[in-house]
Amino acid sequence: MAALLLYLGSACGTPKEGSSEAAAANIVALVDSQTYQFTATQMNPQGGRSRILNTLYFVRVDKDKLSVDLPYVGRAYNASIGTSDSPLRFETNTFEQSVKEAKNGGREITIKPSGQNTDVRELFLTIFSNGAGTLNVTSNNRQSISFSGNVSSLPQKK
Repeated sequence: MAALLLYLGSACGTPKEGSSEAAAANIVALVDSQTYQFTATQMNPQGGRSRILNTLYFVRVDKDKLSVDLPYVGRAYNASIGTSDSPLRFETNTFEQSVKEAKNGGREITIKPSGQNTDVRELFLTIFSNGAGTLNVTSNNRQSISFSGNVSSLPQKK
């Protein structure tokens, strides 16, 4: 009986390994080509409840262009007056990006945007080998916030 359970357990896990290795290689190739999108599915503010996101919120990296469209909930230490836009909605062509390999086979990406239109100091994205990821956003004048989501290729332009 124990041999049967051992056989069934090992037989069930075999087909998934090949596809997960291919998916991991695809994620690594996207990150290395610097053309990928992180789509946020959950927002985790500090000191508050996490929220499921039903609208498309993203961080897009397209070689020399960074596009960020994320919601923000949290404490502002110095807020701009007269604007209703999210502080995490901007585009810039001036940013630094560093990528290093994570222990789990994924990637750890640090993005530091610069320019006068952004209050964001750093975006730290951890991508796991299955394409899931967590994004921590550190701001100059606001509490940090984190997001959970998935990494994929950029959407096709129409």
